[in-house]
Amino acid sequence: MNLWLLAGGLLLLGGGGAHAVRGEKGGLQGLLRRADGAEAQSRRASDDPTLPATLRLTWHSLSVTLLGFAGMMFTAAFRSGGLAWPAALRLVAATFLALTVLSLVIARGRHIGWMWYAAAAVAAWLST
Repeated sequence: MNLWLLAGGLLLLGGGGAHAVRGEKGGLQGLLRRADGAEAQSRRASDDPTLPATLRLTWHSLSVTLLGFAGMMFTAAFRSGGLAWPAALRLVAATFLALTVLSLVIARGRHIGWMWYAAAAVAAWLST
């Protein structure tokens, strides 16, 4: 077992989880609230119907990516020869499949990124 990869995987797992949970509660809510002070705009940022979904999708896409890389590090940590390409590419495919689902759920298919995520997932999977 490679302890460095295990430690890195744990860091990414914790970072991805914290980014998703803490970001939803603190970061995104602050971004979507109206700014206070003299320079405040006349309407809230969340009045734009596409902005909240786009911010949420962007925020959580990083969280999913961090978790996917954590999976790769865990897989490599427990393999004597490191991470084999087929295993790595299956994890890449799973990560991009998760990003596809996330995009379809949060943006309800209105953000075009889901097509690229899905294509990348299929390409990575078929390459194995």
